[in-house]
Amino acid sequence: GFLPILNMTLTKQQVNIILEHPLNDALDNSREKLYDLTKPGVPRQEDVASILGALIVSPAAFNLPCSDGRGNVAVRLLSIKQHVPGLGSELFNPLVRCVNENVPDVDVWDEVLNLIEKLSALTPPPSSLAPTFKGTPVKTSSSRLADSETRDI
Repeated sequence: GFLPILNMTLTKQQVNIILEHPLNDALDNSREKLYDLTKPGVPRQEDVASILGALIVSPAAFNLPCSDGRGNVAVRLLSIKQHVPGLGSELFNPLVRCVNENVPDVDVWDEVLNLIEKLSALTPPPSSLAPTFKGTPVKTSSSRLADSETRDI
């Protein structure tokens, strides 16, 4: 395939991953919703969430390492998506524009990585969320399970 002129932050490795895992029509649904945005303005939170959701589940996101080396793009986008309501949609304008104008995948992902970099201070990587999972009490679920077993007998 043809390579665009790279005036971007992507490494050669990242570009190769993007080319190997094209978005194809992954963003079409989000793009159709964006047609309301003919007048420039702030994208709606649900439009931003829709775009981020489509990107999170794309194969490229799972294979694409973040520029800072902390996790992959999918994990970081998930964290950002959870923070959308508190972030202000105007932060996402460049990404929304990329989707709306149907730019090449490398440009979309370049913008995604810029966004992750911009927001990394505001949305810590999910590794900081891990303790809450470990902290969930196991006892309550196992005792409930035991109760249901005795009732079945």
